[in-house]
Amino acid sequence: MKSATILDYGDTLRAIVSVNHCHRGGLTHQESYLRVEGDRGIVHLTLGLCLDYPRGQPDRFDLCLFEEGAEPTWQSVPIEGTWFPHAFIGTMASVMRVAEDPARQLPTVVDDAVHTMALVEAAYDSSAHGATPIPYEE
Repeated sequence: MKSATILDYGDTLRAIVSVNHCHRGGLTHQESYLRVEGDRGIVHLTLGLCLDYPRGQPDRFDLCLFEEGAEPTWQSVPIEGTWFPHAFIGTMASVMRVAEDPARQLPTVVDDAVHTMALVEAAYDSSAHGATPIPYEE
């Protein structure tokens, strides 16, 4: 699977997602990352599981903050675990707690999933027809 998705929100924010599960050229130029660029900095997250899949590499979180009068510098932020399965552990634990006690409230709402699917559908449509706005109703 290969994909490249660019989410362009105008002059101040852009997100780029690049995934390539089929790279046959070794690890040297293999990439799997999420990059978000804003007017106050850049975040770059390497999704290690997708590198050398299915063995994977460590995840990496780097950021560069823009401060007035200072040269932009990158710093690496230590992270524990990996995006998969660790990103889902809290969500699934919440679902299990609600299943045990329906009176409990979930910390997230279904709107998050609906917005995610709207973004995915917009990416498919954009791939077929050119730049496509995400159909959010705020």
